[in-house]
Amino acid sequence: MKAPKTSNSKVASLKEISIISFKYDELVTRFKRAKSEETLDVMYKGALKKVEKILTGKDLLMAQIAIERALDRCQQDFDNTHLGLTRKINHTLKTQESAKKYDPEAEMSRLLSGIG
Repeated sequence: MKAPKTSNSKVASLKEISIISFKYDELVTRFKRAKSEETLDVMYKGALKKVEKILTGKDLLMAQIAIERALDRCQQDFDNTHLGLTRKINHTLKTQESAKKYDPEAEMSRLLSGIG
């Protein structure tokens, strides 16, 4: 059984496809699918790992810059849009401890003990 030979043109075209997939606009589109900060962080780390495996030299540097810019853009969108604010609030609520329920009797006794 012979192993298939890969021509230089195939390798070059794969590299071109890889470079195109790490363009800023492509990355922003991909990162905007994130529903939470955690998902965005995972997508960011995955993109960095993938680009480090595939590209080298100038192409690697340009792809890393595009990834950072896309991450920054999506984080700003999270901060500024209604949907983004909702995501941030949900993220904050999930990470905080559950708040104590309001107990009117305990609150009244606390206030009265402060008087006497």
